Amino acid sequence: PVRRLNEDSLMIKTVRLTSWAKLNLYLEVLGKRQDGYHNISTIFERISLADEITINETDNGHIKIESDARDIPKNSRNLAYKAAALLRDDLGIRKAVAIQIKKRIPAGAGLGGGSSNAAGVLLGLNQLWNLKLNKKKLLEYGAQLGSDVAFFLSGASFALGNGRGEKIKPLTNFKKRLWHVVAVPKLKVSTQKIYEEYDKSTAQMVRLRPSASSGLRLPLAGADLGKVPIKRILFNRLEDVTFKRYPQVKKLKMRLKAQGMKNVLMSGSGGAVFGIVNSRKEGLRIARIFSRDKDLKVFVAGTAR
Repeated sequence: PVRRLNEDSLMIKTVRLTSWAKLNLYLEVLGKRQDGYHNISTIFERISLADEITINETDNGHIKIESDARDIPKNSRNLAYKAAALLRDDLGIRKAVAIQIKKRIPAGAGLGGGSSNAAGVLLGLNQLWNLKLNKKKLLEYGAQLGSDVAFFLSGASFALGNGRGEKIKPLTNFKKRLWHVVAVPKLKVSTQKIYEEYDKSTAQMVRLRPSASSGLRLPLAGADLGKVPIKRILFNRLEDVTFKRYPQVKKLKMRLKAQGMKNVLMSGSGGAVFGIVNSRKEGLRIARIFSRDKDLKVFVAGTAR
């Protein structure tokens, strides 16, 4: 909702939004594209871990990013900034905004925080500036900003992502409500470097065994995922590559399993690792154990409806 606030007799328009995180319950890499990205098949889940975004119209002519987080850029490298700049440049808008991001989603962790912030800014400015952009147009802008942005624009709790992740099919029959313990180590994983390492490892495998297939799993698109046990869905092709480069992420997965969680997976290119639990209460109990580790951030989060 857009609210008008009166401060010092100046009318300032403000919009506030929730910017959710995501988990990848399934991630298969299908091959490198000509544009340098990779085709993937993934299942996204929107979770209740979230940032808060407040957008204020200002009269200084600039886009300004403000945040309590020290480890995100506050300039044109920020995806939220890029989202605002894209709309201004493409639509010839001269209005200025201050974008405040109250950060809870760790950066560089495979949880989609930057993409979610970008989607939030697109949705927020569409309201604030009364642009009347339809979902198709918003998705076009989202695709220019990042592969995960479309999922956050879709408003779906679960969705199948194809292409480089920007082709979204909401999984409306997937009615599960999941609870997770999400553990994030103190490191930032470069998605680009992980995919580069993946390309090297697959090229080496083909050289060693030219007749070997790439080992792709059967696509899940044809299945009624609501009837598929969650343990059959959980898969991440990038785990081995990330584990090799960051052994502490592999160790973290083993530590979560040691707490009795059978369904544990890395999200995206890492380093966040999540385990599925039966209830929020169980999640809080396990999270308390990990909260003693100062090198970890630990969250309990459920599916965001």
